[in-house]
Amino acid sequence: MRTTLARLAAALGLALFGCSSSEPAPPPDNPLPVLLAADPDTVPIRSPATTIALTGQGFVSGSRARWNGSDIATTFVSATRLDIAADAARLAVSGPVALTVSNPTPGGGISGQVDLVVVYPAPTISQITPDRALVGSPALPLQVAGTSFVTESQVRINGFDVPTTYVNGTTLTATLGTVGLLFAGTAAVTVVNPTPGGGTSNARTLRIENPTPIITSISPDSVDSDAGPLDVTVVGQFVTGAQVAINGTPRASSTIAADRIRVQLSATEVAAAAPVTITLLNPEPAQGPSVGKTLKVGVAPPRINSVTPATVVVGSPGFQLALTGTNFGPTDQVMWNGTPLATGFGAATSLTATVPAGHLATVGPATITVRSGTTQRVSAAQVLPVLPAAPAGTGTIVVNQGAAALIADPVRNRLYAAVGASGPTNPNTVVMIDPATGAILGTIGVPGDPTSLALSDDARYLYVGLGASPNVARIDLTTGTRDLEIPLGQATFFGPLYAEDIVVLAGNPKAIAVSLYAKGVSPRHQGVAIFDEAVARPVRTQGHTGSNRITRGSEPTELFGANNETTEFGVRRLRVSATGLTEEVVRDGILSGFSTDLEFSGGYLFDTAGGVIEARRLQVVTSIAGSGLVAADVPRGRVHYFSGTTLSSHHYLAGAQIATLVVPGAAGAVAMARFGVGGIALASPTTIVLVGSSAVGPAAER
Repeated sequence: MRTTLARLAAALGLALFGCSSSEPAPPPDNPLPVLLAADPDTVPIRSPATTIALTGQGFVSGSRARWNGSDIATTFVSATRLDIAADAARLAVSGPVALTVSNPTPGGGISGQVDLVVVYPAPTISQITPDRALVGSPALPLQVAGTSFVTESQVRINGFDVPTTYVNGTTLTATLGTVGLLFAGTAAVTVVNPTPGGGTSNARTLRIENPTPIITSISPDSVDSDAGPLDVTVVGQFVTGAQVAINGTPRASSTIAADRIRVQLSATEVAAAAPVTITLLNPEPAQGPSVGKTLKVGVAPPRINSVTPATVVVGSPGFQLALTGTNFGPTDQVMWNGTPLATGFGAATSLTATVPAGHLATVGPATITVRSGTTQRVSAAQVLPVLPAAPAGTGTIVVNQGAAALIADPVRNRLYAAVGASGPTNPNTVVMIDPATGAILGTIGVPGDPTSLALSDDARYLYVGLGASPNVARIDLTTGTRDLEIPLGQATFFGPLYAEDIVVLAGNPKAIAVSLYAKGVSPRHQGVAIFDEAVARPVRTQGHTGSNRITRGSEPTELFGANNETTEFGVRRLRVSATGLTEEVVRDGILSGFSTDLEFSGGYLFDTAGGVIEARRLQVVTSIAGSGLVAADVPRGRVHYFSGTTLSSHHYLAGAQIATLVVPGAAGAVAMARFGVGGIALASPTTIVLVGSSAVGPAAER
């Protein structure tokens, strides 16, 4: 009993009066430890050995910390602090760690639990390499630089995981597949570390760019300062949504083919006679712009709009010629067939010239031009016909042969007539006719209902369109035999294709442009295609509102087309290339109605309703009081129309009537052709009438 009291007294720091003992005092009991916090309470995974301070109460020198129930090396600092050493092995596993402190007996015990968490760090990105890529590229290797990367780090692009490789704590590599490079745009690149901790890094932007566009050519590449407003067609490589930039400023542009885009320049933009830089811009994000092409703009030459009088009779006395136009100057000179005339300057829009009687001694066309006194440039010519004093009498020959189409052969001096399957005489043939006598020289069998004709420049090949066969037949005129059938193919939904109109390419007797149609549909037009003998070039124009009627232009690579099947009544300039045919310029609404046709001569397009269109700019310049079948002869200053039973000849621009002939036997004519010195042939389904008159004039160009 005394011993127990002594211990109690010792614990209370008291002496028991009157008592003494020779035994040493027993050690005091250890307190129950109280654990309040761990500092730090989170440690990044895979950290090196880390010291963690435990704070609380009742710590003793024998206190031991426990890590998830297992003892861990502990250093006693004070009754309120212990330090523990977490080695790398313990920090290699993520998640919460239960920390406790145990005090030894006597007394002692285990504290309450405090949690420490081994966490993944929050990643950051400082740079991605590369930070841009091209649309359509192969799979893209990507290097991501930053901080706090771990082996479990995952690169995401626009929120989607991509294959990722851990290099070290500051570098990851990843691969963006080809699907992610199909479209232009921006992609957000992030790195995600797993929980606990971890999270998503800041984003870096990867630009997936359209490539730098390429311009291969522009058309036109040189113009005069009075050419505006002007359509420029840019040929090259670009993507959908590309724009043309004029002197660096993007402009509204129209894509007209996979490799062609069109832009319009205003009159003001070309009036300064300064070069214009044209570039292409692909839609953003994009590389570029393209390397520029220069549109050369020169000082405009004089322009003649009209001459008065428009015709003159041979043997007339000298007279005063009046010219209207633009860009005239005080020192300009009017020229008659290249010979200067005494010239008077009225204004920038008017000149006069004295024509001596000696210039009027011979029948034929006179070429009127104006030469600039400052630039020495010469205007385009206007033709003034010098007419016979009295036109020679009309000679008429009626051939007992109907035809659907006519064409003249200037090399052999003969006519070819296409006779359809329903022709009363020589059906399904091409008939050869001597235009001087009307004699039928022979026939060439062409089964399939011949409906249209086209002749090569060298007059070797005659091409025949067929109304009952989806082919074009070719006749070798050197042998008089049909030597080739050109299949025209199939429409996607409408069956076989047939030839409505045919043009032989200039300088290429074995290549033709064919306006295609399908039967039983409306509109029936299915585009214009180029055929090299029996092989079609891959690119053809669109159907429906395209060019169901076609004619040649002034350049080998240029055609013109008319749409007369729909209410748009458009005229189009078409460009021939090695791959086919594409539209360059479209002008809607400049024809006058259904079934209107076109013919080209001397830089102008003449329609069957009397309209005259400047071909280069596709602008209507005048309207002539003539209509019906048309045969234009600009080099001789004339255009001829046949309607009903009347053949009329007019000045090609002024419209002045030169002659009118009534040809009763040609009523119902469906085709007309110029031939010889002064001849016109008119074909109806039952007869061909050959008309010869000096009013018709010398031979026309083909």
